[in-house]
Amino acid sequence: MKFGKTAGPSASGIVAEMLSASVNRGVEFLTILTESVFSNGVIPTEWQERFIPNLHKGKGDALDRGNYRGLKLNDQVMKLLEHALEKYIRQMVNIDESIQFGFVPGRGTTDAIFIICQLQQEKFLAIKKPLFCLVRRP
Repeated sequence: MKFGKTAGPSASGIVAEMLSASVNRGVEFLTILTESVFSNGVIPTEWQERFIPNLHKGKGDALDRGNYRGLKLNDQVMKLLEHALEKYIRQMVNIDESIQFGFVPGRGTTDAIFIICQLQQEKFLAIKKPLFCLVRRP
């Protein structure tokens, strides 16, 4: 976790610096807490609180809502829980890297668009026929 970030909306006020300074006792406490959440399936209510402000991307018309993105601000401890859960799930699930681009570290939709453009160019050069594809925008 990065230092200098806000604690989030919960009343706990726990920040990354506090977790880092607590060394072994903090890790031990968080491990017990995380195991409890995973085994009971109950997330503390205050961890579930989050703010999602809409921020202008800095380009385009500020009146166009498509030029905004949501930024999720949640509790620091919940972020740790989310990262632990993500790591656990990624160990269990085999993601086909040839078709999955979103939500994969080091890959993005720009990679997929680049591949489509390359395929289109190769197809055109090979048989002199255009390749058509549809890209769905969220």
